[in-house]
This record gives sequence, structure tokens and C-alpha cells, in this order.
Amino acid sequence: MDKFYPREKQEQYGVLGIELYYTDLQKFLDAQEKGYGFGETYKTALQEMKDAYKDTHWIWYVFPQIRGLGLSGTTALFSINDLNEAKDYYDHPVLGARLKEITEILLHIPTDDPLAVFEEIDALKLRSCMTLFIHVTEDNELFKKVLGKFFLGNEDYKTLAILGID
Repeated sequence: MDKFYPREKQEQYGVLGIELYYTDLQKFLDAQEKGYGFGETYKTALQEMKDAYKDTHWIWYVFPQIRGLGLSGTTALFSINDLNEAKDYYDHPVLGARLKEITEILLHIPTDDPLAVFEEIDALKLRSCMTLFIHVTEDNELFKKVLGKFFLGNEDYKTLAILGID
């Protein structure tokens, strides 16, 4: 059965009640709005990227990666199942806009060393996320630029293998 956004969420997420409630994506919206466990909100993530240093926990639901890369429960919960779900995420009026907004900010950070901004594991997650979204849309220059800036243009080979891309 299809679900729709309740009235109280319509304004918060910028959607109409007649729009489908993407149940698999709702967890990302909820986590970005309220945090998850010990994780912070999208607002905090955005400010940290403007400050050029990730200091708290939020990477899983702001820069999601394809299922099969991580072992933690949080990573599994916020993993993208396949390219179709990644496309839904990218096309979502809130999630897609936020992904593009925070990714754009990365291009203005005054270093090209990902380890100056992220811990090593989070730098790898960022690379995986950028690789995933390059293959979701033809409008992928933003994601390619981030890979170029921080990772010499190299995509994540594990993400490519899971996606079945040579």
C-alpha cells in the first residue's frame, strides 16, 4: 500500500500531501532533521563542512553509500540498496537538494586533502558516495569535481564492483 506524507511533514519537507512517502528514504530525512543515535543533524553537517572540518557523526545519512561496503549497524541501516534507490534519493526534493548543497560546499574548502577534513573512514565513505551518485545521473559534474579535488578523480573500486561497473 502506498503511503503519503502527513500534513505536519508537508511543510517541513517541502512536499504535497499527494506525494508518495518514500518509506525507504524517510529514515534519511528523519536522521537529517533529528540526528540518529549519537549522530548530528544535517544543519550541523552543513556548518561543519562550511568550517572545513567534520567533527561529529552524520556521514551515513548525509553522504550515503551503496549497501555492502560497511559492517556497522548504522552503515547497514543507511546504505542505499541499489541504483534505483540512489536515483530516488537524488530526485527527492529535500534529500537531493541537500546532497547537492553540501557537496558544492566541499569544492570551496581550501584544501584538497580529504584527511584534513574527514577521518580516514569518512573520507572513504565520501569517495564511495560520490562514486555512487556519478552513476545515478547524467548531471554528475558536481560529484566528479569532488572526486577530482580530493581523490585525483579516482572512483571507489568497491562501489563500482557492487554496481557491476567495470
